[in-house]
Amino acid sequence: MSRKKYIALLYFMIIPFVLISQNINISALYSFSELKKGNYQSALDTLDKIISENPKADYYLARAEAFLKTKEYNKALINCD
Repeated sequence: MSRKKYIALLYFMIIPFVLISQNINISALYSFSELKKGNYQSALDTLDKIISENPKADYYLARAEAFLKTKEYNKALINCD
């Protein structure tokens, strides 16, 4: 087996385990990218689902930012409570 194939094989075998061990939420990554791109409603929809499954402070903060960007100030304030 060539060195490049060996490295590629190791890469594709190791990366999924790293992601699983870090407990990376792909939906969260998607919502953060939507937020950064300015697709606030898409980010809000995804964040609502994520928060219902796993309420973490980072997700609430991202949702508050999306509410602020869409000028829904009361919802942002309630979200931070």
